[in-house]
Amino acid sequence: MTSLHKNRHSHGLNLTGKTFHFSISCVASARSFRVLKQRSCVGGFAAGARNRSNKSTSGLHVSNKRRIFKDYFSFMNIVTHHQCGCGIEHRIQKDVFKSKDPNKKEFEQYKVKLGDRYTPVMDEYHAMAAAMDENNNGIISSDEILPPVSKIGHAEVDQPDFTFSFKHKLAGWSNPWADHYPSAAQIHQNMDKLSEQHPGLINKTVLGTSAEGRPLIAYRVGKGQEGEKPGVLVVGGQHAREWAGNGAVTEAVEKLLDGYGKDPEMTEKVDGLEMWFVPMANPDGYEYSRNADPDWRKNRSHHDGYEGVGTDLNRNYRADYRFHGDVPKRVNDDAGASDDPNKLTFRGPHALSERESQTLTNFMDTRPNLKGVLDVHGFGRMILWPGVEDKDRDAKYRAVADKINAALDDHKYTPLAIPELYPTTGDMSAYGEKLGLLSMGLEIGTSFQPHPDKIDDITNRGSNAIIAYLDQVAEDNLPPEQLANIV
Repeated sequence: MTSLHKNRHSHGLNLTGKTFHFSISCVASARSFRVLKQRSCVGGFAAGARNRSNKSTSGLHVSNKRRIFKDYFSFMNIVTHHQCGCGIEHRIQKDVFKSKDPNKKEFEQYKVKLGDRYTPVMDEYHAMAAAMDENNNGIISSDEILPPVSKIGHAEVDQPDFTFSFKHKLAGWSNPWADHYPSAAQIHQNMDKLSEQHPGLINKTVLGTSAEGRPLIAYRVGKGQEGEKPGVLVVGGQHAREWAGNGAVTEAVEKLLDGYGKDPEMTEKVDGLEMWFVPMANPDGYEYSRNADPDWRKNRSHHDGYEGVGTDLNRNYRADYRFHGDVPKRVNDDAGASDDPNKLTFRGPHALSERESQTLTNFMDTRPNLKGVLDVHGFGRMILWPGVEDKDRDAKYRAVADKINAALDDHKYTPLAIPELYPTTGDMSAYGEKLGLLSMGLEIGTSFQPHPDKIDDITNRGSNAIIAYLDQVAEDNLPPEQLANIV
């Protein structure tokens, strides 16, 4: 067990382990899909420190998927949005979910079963619950939350874990498993301990502060002067509710440091690369997700003229920030992100409106030795990369994904270009690609907040995937004599 996740125990829940595979899709108007096919965006790439090496086409290969419920805008398609990053709205409009079935009874109060108790659904989610209540009994069951989605392919979802968290959201409760995950402050305390144990190999840098004033910290692992070796950036925790991602990042650091001088592969990476790790890119949102709303995805910023709270950091970068034809502040043409500040994929008032995305962008722009960026998320067991028109570039990404999978033994991840999954705008991986970096993403685990008994296995595999990605950066940028144990 890693020292970064101690004192875990089961809550004694009787959960039947069910893992489903499902494909992820986004529901958009026909006009939106015509817009996506243009492969063009506005607010895309402001002049930066690098030249564009390949064209990013975040809108390629978008396909409209079927509705699951015939009589109303399906809640299950919204759950699909929820998985793929398009987000369930934080404030639900009742007319969106209103059933057209005249025989469907609407209850005054819906409930979910948590443990042995039936707990009322918050008024905020009443319309959502009404749409979910397929058997029309006023009780939202686990089977009513997931199965239709679980039948359709790509990402993997653990039904008990996902529904456990989502039921707590409906009830307005925090997830009791939060006690088994370190706080944002504890993550940095644990990293500081690693610094004390491995002097000269890891250094801490405060890059900036979050919307609520928490530090945004990067840890440099490597030897020699800053900037003299090929650099790589690994980021975790951009999305608040994805609790295991930061653990995979910190565990990768732990493995590199513990293996230095003992494991030739780890030693070569520490000697040959300048590796930067940001385990907690959204500390405000993470703390809010742990303590208030387990489904919270965004940061916690406030903007004048916008009534909602928070921006989706991974829709706020300046690469392909908005598709042409998607009008600011108009929500019925949204694709790839939302202009509704109450939705979990709100892109922000403008590109780089957030301190957190500004900080990471500045980091990438000001380090000419940077060769790669890896963005770690959870969940779905996927290896992702931005859409590119260059076939050779796409083949390169697919080859790297194969190498990462080779390091994962029997638990392979699904390799996908992001546009094969869903349309996105303003995400970090697209920006990294425009800078000419080996820019990829990982989706680890099978739920946003895995059961405590599963954390160690998920972070172990996730950290192995991160290290395999670092191997590829080393292979691409170090001379052969430094690669004897990596290649």
